[in-house]
Amino acid sequence: MVEFIFSFPIILFVCLSCGNVRGNHYVTGSWQNPNPSNFQHNPQGIVKLAPYKVHAEQVTLSGFSSGGSFAQQLQISYSSLFRGIAVFSHTYYKCGPGNGVEKDYDDVCTTLGNFPKERYWDVNRAQREIQRYASQGLIENPSHLQGKKLYVYTGTHNFLFTTDQSLRIINLYEPLIKNPLAIFTRVQAANLTLPSDTFGGSCAEDSSKNFFIANCGISGPYDALKFLLGDSIRKARRQLPLQPLLLFDQSEFFTNVTGQHGMDTLGYLYIPQRCRNVGNRCYLHFYFHGCTLGR
Repeated sequence: MVEFIFSFPIILFVCLSCGNVRGNHYVTGSWQNPNPSNFQHNPQGIVKLAPYKVHAEQVTLSGFSSGGSFAQQLQISYSSLFRGIAVFSHTYYKCGPGNGVEKDYDDVCTTLGNFPKERYWDVNRAQREIQRYASQGLIENPSHLQGKKLYVYTGTHNFLFTTDQSLRIINLYEPLIKNPLAIFTRVQAANLTLPSDTFGGSCAEDSSKNFFIANCGISGPYDALKFLLGDSIRKARRQLPLQPLLLFDQSEFFTNVTGQHGMDTLGYLYIPQRCRNVGNRCYLHFYFHGCTLGR
């Protein structure tokens, strides 16, 4: 694989243990040399995040399957921090009873329960919940979402989420974004998968043995980032070697959270070669994995 995108972003692969994460912890502070040797390491080789020189007004996030649902929660909670979101093979914000019981969620939000559409969590109810949370000061005002971009990818062969279920995210976001041109939807004959243009087997087949990545003829990361960030993202003219993933301590961002938060203590950090040079401002992107795909 290669670094195939010009201005490829710094990526935080946030790990869930299936949270309450304040995104602005990652983007504030002054610039420091991002060479990994200058990070604070513990004996296990885990780095402590240092400040980065990033486009703080153009931070994006994405997620696959349950990670797509988590990404929606983070964006809607702190809507002023993110320019856009991409979701792959997912359901929508607030689907399910919200009681933390996996079976209750599966029964209502996935094909495992095989319930009729009327048993799904109602999108209108989810919108009312968003307004209620905002009025109580629990989340930021959802008016920050106006004009923000939404990229949606789903498959007609998805064994876990029906196409209708995945596309309900549009019904949820449309009244908040208030701009149909800010929403892009791609539907393929795909299973529960992250689309690639080089890796994996057939798009419609079970891709669980390939980390849920399948060859669908398009690169999902490029397709999504190109829509979210526009002309700032383009394919490189020459092959660039991939940089190593760094393991970072993400527990510092939820140390004061009481009760179950569902977060792993560690995550992964990718810093492109260009962003390792002092003075280069880069994009920052958060990615949330799906269930069974933790580190």
